[in-house]
Amino acid sequence: MLRNRWRSCAIKPTPARRLWLGALSTLVSLWIAGPARAQFNVSVAVDSDDRFRGLSLSDGRPVLSASVGFDQAGGVYLGASVADQPGARLTGYGQYLGYAQRLNTDIAWDVGVNNQYLTDYAGKNSYIHYSEIYSGLSIGQFSSHIYFSPDYFKPDAKTIYVDINGAIRPAGGWRLFAHAGALTPLQSGGAEHYDLSAGVARQFKAFELHVSWSGASPAQPQSTTRNRSGLELGAAYFF
Repeated sequence: MLRNRWRSCAIKPTPARRLWLGALSTLVSLWIAGPARAQFNVSVAVDSDDRFRGLSLSDGRPVLSASVGFDQAGGVYLGASVADQPGARLTGYGQYLGYAQRLNTDIAWDVGVNNQYLTDYAGKNSYIHYSEIYSGLSIGQFSSHIYFSPDYFKPDAKTIYVDINGAIRPAGGWRLFAHAGALTPLQSGGAEHYDLSAGVARQFKAFELHVSWSGASPAQPQSTTRNRSGLELGAAYFF
């Protein structure tokens, strides 16, 4: 099945696939050209809800997830993640690939692409695929990125998403974090979508507990009851 999917991609490449494959080719070239040394990281997590940009992708149900990533000394980074609901089938997976460089000890920039698949969206058996390219700037514990997608949640739904993220560490092991984002459809007649989230995390060596709140404006790409705001409780372990 996977071979057939890539064969059809080669025959009839969609804008999202061309976006992903083009960025993949460029960034892999940077990987090969740079030093081979890389840092490997793995984490597993459990959360009471799978919320993304103010949306509950799991319809308020708990989710198990795992992620793996590589950070190369030359600046290329890549990774993948997978999510599942206990007693249910796979709910989603994705990959990302990027390139980052520091301007100085406090300021860094990065560019990249991410590719997401949702196989059980908000409790419904479905198959949603979208890709985004992005660029951003980080200053200390604060960052901002702009994302472009040619197929956000549905074919030919072109969007721009801009976010701002920040974190502070008031005491050892404690982290306060916040996020704000705005999604703008590029087609006429589309409504903007805004989301906010904030939370606190407590880390004990390789183990972390976190709680966060997130919410979104009513004007969503797919408007249903899952737009409601909500709390998310979770725990993660970093290897």
